[in-house]
Amino acid sequence: MAMNDALADGSVDIVGMAKPYAVMPDVANKLLNGSVQKVATPPVRTGVKMIDQKVGGFLELYWYTKQLHLLGSGLPPQPGYSAWKTLWAILKDGFRKERA
Repeated sequence: MAMNDALADGSVDIVGMAKPYAVMPDVANKLLNGSVQKVATPPVRTGVKMIDQKVGGFLELYWYTKQLHLLGSGLPPQPGYSAWKTLWAILKDGFRKERA
């Protein structure tokens, strides 16, 4: 497994798993039992270069936060949730009068 190899040879000190956990809460078990060999977390993008360059990082942060909120509410993650819906939610939240 690449993560074990990277840790063993000193290439990295730690392997971050936050993104995979947000969309696949049982990722650790799947990696350990061998049912999953590779975990990819593609970037959350609208496909519009200008938008993605300006707010891509924030868009991704907001998208993963939504996934964690779903999990915290006892609901399953929505890996297919669109970047456009996420952008709309960001804009809606930005115009709310009450923000905490």
